[in-house]
Amino acid sequence: MQQGKFEGYKPYTFPNGDKYDGYWRNGLMEGEGKYFFANGNKYIGNFQNGRYEGKGQLTWNSGNVYEGEFHNGTINGYGKKIYVDRNIYEGYWKNGLKHGKGIMSYYGGAKYEGDWKNDIRDGFGVYYWDSQNRYEGEFRNDNIEGNGKMFYDNGDIYDGSWYQNLRDGYCMYYHSNQGKWRKELYQKDNFVKALSDYQ
Repeated sequence: MQQGKFEGYKPYTFPNGDKYDGYWRNGLMEGEGKYFFANGNKYIGNFQNGRYEGKGQLTWNSGNVYEGEFHNGTINGYGKKIYVDRNIYEGYWKNGLKHGKGIMSYYGGAKYEGDWKNDIRDGFGVYYWDSQNRYEGEFRNDNIEGNGKMFYDNGDIYDGSWYQNLRDGYCMYYHSNQGKWRKELYQKDNFVKALSDYQ
């Protein structure tokens, strides 16, 4: 993103149709500016050495909007992205991907709070359905997988092993109608057998 040896404020249209409205230093975009892509994307914010750096807002031609931190010309750090489908993510990013702690609020009422890795849910998190159901535990490769607790809207609690979003393995299950726990075995989300009396 270099053109000649522009200094100071100067609007410029690139040969490919992109347009820049802002400041330059040593021929590189520097400081506050606006960059309009020929494809309809738009960036408004800070530049350093010809790259996005610091605070800014990036709007895609799809309607998605990101506002937050940039580093080395891409989304890095903390920021908020509003998707055209009305999902909203707020949290940490690495090289344009959701990475670290973050909250995704899904249109319709569901919500995930927890760890992300390379744009997918991975680590520990809490998922809230639009009902009263809530899961707290491990996620792997965007699935509920590992150990975790499911709190059901009827008061029941499943505390145990999961595989690819299904109850799978040993658990302690709280039966709200009994007011007691029981050790149980599940396979592929189906109850197999009780392994203890109610406690």
